[in-house]
Order: sequence, then C-alpha cells, then structure tokens
Amino acid sequence: MNASKEQKAVRPQRHIQLEMAAERIPVFFELLRSGFSADITVGCSLEHMLCDQMNIAPDYLQNRAQTVFLNSSPVDDLATAAVAGGAVISLSAAMPGLNGAVMRRGGPLAAMRRSISHAPDEVSRHSLPGRITLKLFNLVAKELGPQFLTRGIVVSSKALGELLMRQTSDFWQAVKSAEVDHSPCQVDQLVLHEWPEQEVLFQVQTN
Repeated sequence: MNASKEQKAVRPQRHIQLEMAAERIPVFFELLRSGFSADITVGCSLEHMLCDQMNIAPDYLQNRAQTVFLNSSPVDDLATAAVAGGAVISLSAAMPGLNGAVMRRGGPLAAMRRSISHAPDEVSRHSLPGRITLKLFNLVAKELGPQFLTRGIVVSSKALGELLMRQTSDFWQAVKSAEVDHSPCQVDQLVLHEWPEQEVLFQVQTN
C-alpha cells in the first residue's frame, strides 16, 4: 500500500469487549506487536499524531519510546516526520546491544544509519482523515498497552480469533464478562464462534 495516499476512515464491522482480571492483559500484547489500525487525522507531524491524537505523554515519548520507526525507517526528529495515510509506525523502548544503540532516536551512534533514517518532511497544514498501523514493542507495549486496549484497538478477526483459541482454561476463568456488538455473550460461545474475515474493534476492561 502506498503510504503517501490518504485514506478514508473505515468503521470496524464488529465490536468485542472483554472484562477480565488485569494480570491477564499481557496476553494481548501479541496484537500490539503485530500492529493495530487507528483512524486519525493525517498530514500532521509524527509528534502531533502520537501526543495529541494517540494521547501519549510528550515526556514518555522523550524518555521511554527511544526507538521510533516510520515505514521501517528510524526517526530522529518526530516534529519533522509527516504521517500519511497507510503509514506504519513502530514504538520501542531502548533496545540492547550495538544495534539498539544505533537505532536509538537522536543517539550518539545515529549517524551510522544515516542512509536508512527517515528524512525530514514538509508537514501539511491540511487535515485529512486517514488510517495508520501502530506497533508497540517490549516496555512500550507493557506500559502503554493497557490504555490502548481499554480505549479499543482495531484488529482482524482472524488474528483475534487465533489468539483467543490458544488460551487455556485459566485465562477464561479470569474473564468476568464478554460482549459482542454491545450484547452479552457467553464466554464459551465467543471461543467457539467462527468469525468471518473482518475488522474488529477490540476492548478490554479490567477489574
């Protein structure tokens, strides 16, 4: 998909919500690593999108999300990287080793990967609806994942269904309630249901 083309926001076809014990939340970090969709206003800077639209605190981006990729290219200056429809954005805490040091945003070794770094863009003043894919890794998934899951993430029914099918009885015992399209659903029905390939707005409420 060409990331330079703006996209219209698409409403997910199904809404699934689970209420469960907070300690089971890490099960869903797999979905965060694989990537989930978000309908946003594109054309803005990556900094604006992450802070003002994704509600990530600026100091968190500065101090914790030290490795940022936009369409597979490492980004050093979030204020000069423009987000277009179809963009894929990855956030990670500092990674170990030499490779991690090289990829770190604004790090002393950033010059070593200049050829693959994201070049500054001209940030548009025009606001357009579009869709991006966001991926969260390691500590970023652990620290930001719960708030994204509470708000809801858009994923494919196949990815969600396969993840749920792999869970053991211990996991399902931690699920207090389930809803499909805002209607109560028995947990065993949710596990056995065959979902057609479609987008799902998936939310997790904790207790």
